[in-house]
Amino acid sequence: MKNIQKAILIGGIATALVFNAVPVMAATYSAIYLTNDAEVRVVTGDIPSIEKEGTLAAIKISERYSGILTTSKSEADRTITLSLKGTRYNFATDKPKITYLGGFKNMDEVDISYGKTNGKEDPQILKIVLPYDKGIKNTGILEINNLKVVADSIKEGKLELQISGALEETTNIVVAEVKSYGAKLERVGKNIEDITAGDTSRVSFSLTEGMPDSLVPGRTIEFTLNRGYFYMDSKKELCVGAISLNGRDINAKLNKIEDENGRVTGFEFVVPELDRTTSNTITFRNVLIYADVMQKGEVILNMEGRGVDKGDRLVIGEIKAPATTSVKGFQAKVGVKGQIGGHVTISETEKAMFEKGYITLEIEQQDGINFRSEPDVEVTEGNMKVSVVGWDKENPNIFKLRVTQRSTEPSTIEISNFKVNVSESVPDGTYSLKIGGNAISPEGEGTLEFKDFLTTKYEEPATNSANGNISSGNNNNNGGSNIRPVNNKKTITQFILGSSTYTINEESRVMDGMPYVESGRTMVPLRYAVAAAGVNPDDVEFSNSIITIPASKLIKMTLGSSTVTVDGKESTMITAAKSVNGRTYVPISEIAKILDLTVGWDKNTKTATFEY
Repeated sequence: MKNIQKAILIGGIATALVFNAVPVMAATYSAIYLTNDAEVRVVTGDIPSIEKEGTLAAIKISERYSGILTTSKSEADRTITLSLKGTRYNFATDKPKITYLGGFKNMDEVDISYGKTNGKEDPQILKIVLPYDKGIKNTGILEINNLKVVADSIKEGKLELQISGALEETTNIVVAEVKSYGAKLERVGKNIEDITAGDTSRVSFSLTEGMPDSLVPGRTIEFTLNRGYFYMDSKKELCVGAISLNGRDINAKLNKIEDENGRVTGFEFVVPELDRTTSNTITFRNVLIYADVMQKGEVILNMEGRGVDKGDRLVIGEIKAPATTSVKGFQAKVGVKGQIGGHVTISETEKAMFEKGYITLEIEQQDGINFRSEPDVEVTEGNMKVSVVGWDKENPNIFKLRVTQRSTEPSTIEISNFKVNVSESVPDGTYSLKIGGNAISPEGEGTLEFKDFLTTKYEEPATNSANGNISSGNNNNNGGSNIRPVNNKKTITQFILGSSTYTINEESRVMDGMPYVESGRTMVPLRYAVAAAGVNPDDVEFSNSIITIPASKLIKMTLGSSTVTVDGKESTMITAAKSVNGRTYVPISEIAKILDLTVGWDKNTKTATFEY
């Protein structure tokens, strides 16, 4: 590095101070030239590490020729100023230890005191005034030790001390390395890793003490991930290539930290015995991690625990999606066969993102919904090759493709025209689609989920214009999903506990579920309960488990909650709405009470009667 020269005046003579920058932890040397023939040398000892307080490197000032520092009668010419201006530190004492060597052994003591700024004592400035003495015959040396400093806050890096003479020009010399207690996480080797969702990646990182003794041997440090997981081998051990302390491999047991699904989100590490004279570095190399296909974003490694003063965090990777997926759902009518709809597009984000293996499309299962022949499958872009496996025999709601050849250019798969039968027993509702498989996620972790892929909805059948009654389309009126309240002036509905048969104005009908009693309340499938209250079942809305019933009063209830809202006002039901065997049951007596229906109960026949 280039020498930095600053002119100063000591002993009434214009001088130049030459500072040779050297790496931290090594001794530092500077020379003050008084004339072309004479110089004063300034040498610091090894550079220490300090935090908010500490002791600076020892400073040794030595004459090249005797009398250089003591022969001027002017006190200003015999003054050397040490300053911490521009730093966060103050001198902690104005009485450091001064050792007099060489020709200075019998010299009167130097005068050391704080300097002044705007007439006030300034603890960032020390003034060293040498005595006036013409009688010194040999070159002298001043050694300044125990120069303590203190700060309220710190900024890590080199701490420089300003040195100046009578001209008040300055030069800086490094006297400490500012570090904080605790330990810092750093990546080893590569920059931020791209982690493909559904696949594994290797990362390496290190933990280095800011100050010696920042880590506590025998205590535990936790390393955890904000997203993604640590990979386990067949023996259920974490896959770590090597652990080293200051470059030397060590054996260390890592205790897994698991989530509720048994996936490893972190590990515990017991701090080994350390070298207390240095800042130790512990390195973890080739740690295997993975992310499921639902995850995306930065992967952050967090470190904390009883074994370290302060924690730290490090971005170790970025999860990259293997594919982009768009899904267009479709609506199917209840009680209709051979319906067609739906479209799924799966596009690789880069070439060869899919492995050879299966791609699975799992549609939320519901009794009465059956898928017929395979949908249309086509690779519309790229050169990936796939074959159709078909609907799974054991799980008929799962459709499978097989990737038989990986792509050498990004590829797109189009899956369309799903063919489905929906029986009359299927309630109105929505069903999700999950996309996964070991071709997308080699580690078998995670699926992409899309809600509302398939929507089932009952459609009102044609009515008999002569009497306004509803026609079921099959004369025997036993199709539960076709039931609607008759449109007469009075509607009397009766439900029998434990029976799927019920009556509307004494006309027998069949439900797809049986009423039961809970907490003294009759629970009836929602479709039939609202019909008994004069509400068209098609008008009932479902959204995130919230049921909205638009009757003469607007009723809102939530599955599993006993709270009900009537025209915006909350009250409490004895029994909550529930889902039983895929059907939504509601306490019909609670609804009847809200809507002021006439309610009757025959304990002998166990029949509940509701008059609308």
